Amino acid sequence: MKKLSSSGSIFLLRLIVPECIIFPQSWHTLFFGIVIFCLTFSGCNGDKDTDRDTDPDPPKFDTSLLTSTVWGPNNDLEIWSTIFEPGGNYVTYHKIYQSLYNGRWNLVDNETLIIGGVKYKIKVLSKYVLDLENLSSFSFLKYKALSATKAITVGVTDLSKTSARLHGSVRTCSQTEVAFEYGTSDTYGKTVSVEGNTVNGPANKIVHITIPSLMPETIYHYRIKVVNPSGTYYGQDQKFSTFNTMTLSDADDNVYNTVTIGSQVWMTENLKTTKYNDGSQIPLVRDSVAWTRLSSPAHCWNKNDSLANKNIYGAYYNWYTVNTGKLCPTGWHVPDNDDWTTLINYLGDYAGGKLAEGGYEMTYPNCYSYPEGDPEASNESGFSAWITNMRTAEAYFTTDTLFFQCDLWSNSEVDSGTASQVKMFNGYVLLPSVDKKYGLAVRCVKD
Repeated sequence: MKKLSSSGSIFLLRLIVPECIIFPQSWHTLFFGIVIFCLTFSGCNGDKDTDRDTDPDPPKFDTSLLTSTVWGPNNDLEIWSTIFEPGGNYVTYHKIYQSLYNGRWNLVDNETLIIGGVKYKIKVLSKYVLDLENLSSFSFLKYKALSATKAITVGVTDLSKTSARLHGSVRTCSQTEVAFEYGTSDTYGKTVSVEGNTVNGPANKIVHITIPSLMPETIYHYRIKVVNPSGTYYGQDQKFSTFNTMTLSDADDNVYNTVTIGSQVWMTENLKTTKYNDGSQIPLVRDSVAWTRLSSPAHCWNKNDSLANKNIYGAYYNWYTVNTGKLCPTGWHVPDNDDWTTLINYLGDYAGGKLAEGGYEMTYPNCYSYPEGDPEASNESGFSAWITNMRTAEAYFTTDTLFFQCDLWSNSEVDSGTASQVKMFNGYVLLPSVDKKYGLAVRCVKD
């Protein structure tokens, strides 16, 4: 509102009460009382120019409300979440993985929030709700505070006879202590703090711990445990098997660990041999044109680089090599569809996730994460499958780095031109057919 000067106040009164009207004495007293009241409470300052707004500023949005919690879409799913950091960065997550939708945020004024260069009008910002309107598209974003602490037990990686690396995640809005419980039963018995011990909220945090001094050929249970001012929280119980004491060697003297899964004993790595079990050489074919014309045994390395890829992917063999019956060490063989089906049936639901390495990556994972409601890879079996890629019949090397996919041979012929492969994808194990010219990795199973 506009302030009135003293003369302006009197002028207003003159308009209301003409001077020709004669008041009794008591009315004169009342009149001057009104004038003094107007001068006092209009904020007048004599004849100075006071033409400015003196209403107090409306209350500003409290940015700590924005930065003190983890925000998620206003639905029952908690697949996506966002954290607005006090320094002006925002990070969006798919489950626990940082997505590509990250950037800067800025509170321009009491009603305008810029997120990643897009201007939004703040409709509601409270401890529990954030409602935004996109000022250019007139669409709406509705968030709810994910204030509840959440602990998730994930899987294991880097298994050996005597050690394992456990993985998990924590979503919290406060300072939280994190540990893992483990033991040979679901009563655990031992507790070890994660590296760094404390997670400061708000955070979606991936956590790890390496457990040494384990016993070979033993099933262990484990779960994540988190403690903060709101209480103690536990992730789900998971289990894993340490490797057997027994190892095996191929004709190149590569040594492989083994693991027992049900009634079967499997190698825990992909085969790397360049020789048959009788010591004869398996032809190495690098040239793309030559690879496409093959109808005889051959092997290669991923992207023709053995130095970089031998210990990660193993060798790629075409099916003609597999079918010789001499590829695996003596006493072992390339599994056929019956062998794979026995393994799948023993593991039950989400067998692919129980066969795959169970660690989180900081970008999109090298373990399966879809369908969205399914559990993450656990490596419960100890099989320790990893991304393998392949060489196609046209001699192209594939690259499956966005989601977990492991492709292996099955020693089952479909017809004159195709044979079965094993595809671990999104937690499942499939047995499709492919051209026999494909180059795939191999796992061996004990006779």
